[in-house]
Amino acid sequence: MYKRKGRLITILGLIIILAGCEKNHPPLIQGISYTPEKFSAGTIYTITSETYDEDGDSLIYTWSANGGEFISEINLPEVEWKSPVTGSGQDYKISLAVSDGEYSAGQDLTISLTDPVFGSVKGYVYFAKCEVPVGGVTVKTGGRETVTDEDGYYIIEDALSGADTIKATKEDFGPVIKPVNIPGNSVLHLDMEMISVVHSTKASGTITDQDGDPLEYVEVLVLNPNDTESRLQSISDENGVYRIQYIPHGKRKVILRREKNEQFRYKGINETIEFKQIEERHDFVIEKISLRGHFTDPRDSTDYPYITIGEDTWMTINLAYLPRVNPPADVSIDKPFFYVYGYEGRDTAEAKDLEMYRNYGVLYNWEAAQHICPPGWHLPGINEWWDLIFTQYPQPGDKLRSISGWEDNRNGTNTSGFSAIPGGKLGKDGTFSGKYHAAYFQTSSETSTNNAYSLVLSSYTSYVRPNQEYKSEGYSVRCVRDK
Repeated sequence: MYKRKGRLITILGLIIILAGCEKNHPPLIQGISYTPEKFSAGTIYTITSETYDEDGDSLIYTWSANGGEFISEINLPEVEWKSPVTGSGQDYKISLAVSDGEYSAGQDLTISLTDPVFGSVKGYVYFAKCEVPVGGVTVKTGGRETVTDEDGYYIIEDALSGADTIKATKEDFGPVIKPVNIPGNSVLHLDMEMISVVHSTKASGTITDQDGDPLEYVEVLVLNPNDTESRLQSISDENGVYRIQYIPHGKRKVILRREKNEQFRYKGINETIEFKQIEERHDFVIEKISLRGHFTDPRDSTDYPYITIGEDTWMTINLAYLPRVNPPADVSIDKPFFYVYGYEGRDTAEAKDLEMYRNYGVLYNWEAAQHICPPGWHLPGINEWWDLIFTQYPQPGDKLRSISGWEDNRNGTNTSGFSAIPGGKLGKDGTFSGKYHAAYFQTSSETSTNNAYSLVLSSYTSYVRPNQEYKSEGYSVRCVRDK
């Protein structure tokens, strides 16, 4: 009885042992592939294995080759192998052994190499975010190396084509390492940027207006050596604070600008700053200029409203400064004469009491108009008038004319805010005309000894035309604020 039990136990144990042995299966290599699909000597190949283990065991990979070199770990299912540059015309065997710790499998791959294919890489090395060159940088790729010149330029010729890395190094600069694919029998243009804390400045500061109030949304930009905008830039915060890192040491052009809004425009800054410390503070004051408002002529205390249209600030009523008055019979191209529409006397106080003076101001011949604007303002030239007109296209006449006062109800929309009024003119024959249907304005642009440009707005057209008229004629004046 006991013998039977012992024999039964022995048989069961043997069955269990045999069953346990049958659980482990050898690993299987299903295939080996590689990229790129070219065979030139010196190429770096990515070789990938497809393996399978029925038992799900962890596998051990061992790669070997009869030449060239592995430039990655060789205990992984995918490796990188660099074929020898001198291997043209030779076959190279890449071998893989896979083991689960008990069983192993192996497979070979043969690569036949042809002549190597070469290409070139060229470009510039700059400081980060700008085009300030970095000279003396060692650049390596494709088995070759060179050094950048004073302009940051480098060129590497006869570099092995294909996938590789390019490395740029210089003392006190952070290295640059990036992948490249060097084209065969062609040139790759590649610019690189390097960072140096030692040779650059971290700049900061506060931007305020002329009243000392901080200015938000001011752009601060460092220019490239060719005066184009670099990526070294910042925008001031609600406290007027800006910060820019890695500005290369040396003299750099810096510009500040802020977009205008409905109330103000801001006078930009363009100056050269020499950066030479690791950290520097530079504060700026930007002039804030009101786009609309009033000012007082100090000569006679007359109040003038103004508005900014485009880039220029214009009076929105006609100039009324009258140092003396002339009758219409007085005409001259070289003496300054002043007229009030319809007035034929010489009494200045009497002329100022007229409705035409109060509503339409003074008519000036060309000579009088040249120096009649108040301090800080000037008589516009023809180009400034053209700038004004172009901002109002199409139908600039409608947009520049006031919304009332024009005959036959031919008023404008005045969407510009310019408020042109039909004050008429004094002709070269000493006759007043054009009241209620035309506005004539002097310019500072002469065309000859006797003639100069003027601007005319008429109730009969939506267009504005420049004319060449006699300097002796009397027209209204609108002044433009100096910039």
